Amino acid sequence: SSLEELPSCTNSNSEPIEVGLAVGPLDAFRACVSAKEAEEAAASSGFTGTLNGKRDAMRHCTWNCLMARSIGADQAKKVGDLHEACYKDVCAATAMDLHNNMVGRELGLHDPGPCAEACKSAVARNKTQNDLIAGPDRRRASDDEWSWSKYFEECTP
Repeated sequence: SSLEELPSCTNSNSEPIEVGLAVGPLDAFRACVSAKEAEEAAASSGFTGTLNGKRDAMRHCTWNCLMARSIGADQAKKVGDLHEACYKDVCAATAMDLHNNMVGRELGLHDPGPCAEACKSAVARNKTQNDLIAGPDRRRASDDEWSWSKYFEECTP
């Protein structure tokens, strides 16, 4: 997904309603279950960086991998895109999350192993975020946070 393709969403409080309308109540429920499982897997991964760090990358990847398997990749993309649209973030962070979501869906479709293991391996190999420049002020990233320089290109006119 690109930032221009994101659906509209009022705010984070409307996300459950928006998701339910987009994919139906059963798939919305399955997406919620997948989100909880992904959060638990990321928390036990040993990675740090719950906000735009490796742990966050693992959570996004695992969530989308699980959804791709339980509701299909197209439905998973709708849910993931709506989540990013509803949680307004720094442009580069949103672009990075969209990338991590896509990696997760691809793993869900093509990697036969458990999603948490596949995503943990992808994060460890830097297949999700890239460790370059962090944040909108373009400071160097600390060891605990990954960064977003490759995503700034999508965010600048």
